[in-house]
Amino acid sequence: MRSFVADYTQPTTHLGPYGVIGAYDGWPIGIGRVAVDSTFHHFFDINLIGDMDCLSDDPRRHGYTRAASGKAALAQIDNYHRNLAFWLGHPRFVLSKFGTLLSKITADRRLIQTLEAGSHEPERHYRTLGGEVATALGQHGMPVAQAFDAFLMLIDHRVLAPWFWGNAGGRPVLSAREAAHVFSCALGGGLTTLHGAGTRHADDPEELLAILRDGVGRGTAVALREWPTTLRNPSAALRAALTPSAVEGVVAE
Repeated sequence: MRSFVADYTQPTTHLGPYGVIGAYDGWPIGIGRVAVDSTFHHFFDINLIGDMDCLSDDPRRHGYTRAASGKAALAQIDNYHRNLAFWLGHPRFVLSKFGTLLSKITADRRLIQTLEAGSHEPERHYRTLGGEVATALGQHGMPVAQAFDAFLMLIDHRVLAPWFWGNAGGRPVLSAREAAHVFSCALGGGLTTLHGAGTRHADDPEELLAILRDGVGRGTAVALREWPTTLRNPSAALRAALTPSAVEGVVAE
């Protein structure tokens, strides 16, 4: 994670960022995660229910849950809480949620139309399909960043997220644009393979994950083959990390 450095000798204003929330990601090295927050008010109390002693007629008095003008802020708070729950969830919970939702959205009529439109040459449509899958996952309550975490687990963290900061241990750290391309293709490959498997994975979580690993491997291979000319050429390390033979799908306990 990128560190934040601030001058705490100066008063806090709205003119610049200041340290409120911090997080540590230990998943790439097989340990847990940490999140710290500067105040409990972000989780309950006046930030949600308001402060009746506040003299102004704004959400701070009536609470974001009751004031019409606070609904947009409440939606952002909901997103924060949801992201935090996924961030601190056990890896197997995140991976299970990812598999369950992907299995569920294989019945999405719009996605099926995209699948059928490219059925004669499915790999050419992985990236487009993957973008629609990412949107569908978000609509079902799984933040895209956490879906990306599940993808990284499926390929055993052989590449690292753009927000990684520290000793990469020789593993490629994707740029934001590289991550978007690779992840879209991986999602497209995963859903296409899952859809083609029918219902044989319905009652077997391990079978479901095995199918997803296979599909994600296909998708990452396509990501390399269809590498956008607008991106820098993938390094030898990145090519090695994303080849199907390298994708073993070992999940952290």
